Amino acid sequence: MLKLAKDQAFAGYHFKGETFDCGAKDGFILANVSFAIERADIRPMIEEPLKALLAALK
Repeated sequence: MLKLAKDQAFAGYHFKGETFDCGAKDGFILANVSFAIERADIRPMIEEPLKALLAALK
């Protein structure tokens, strides 16, 4: 970012919310699951399968 700011106009934005590192495998998965949970049209489809996956971790 510092290099880019030297060559051209650069702006920042103070983001309020949760962020995920989608360049990492775990971050990508967590971002997608979080997105699905927040969506009223998707959550009902994944809620039970997700609970089953979590129960398998015990």
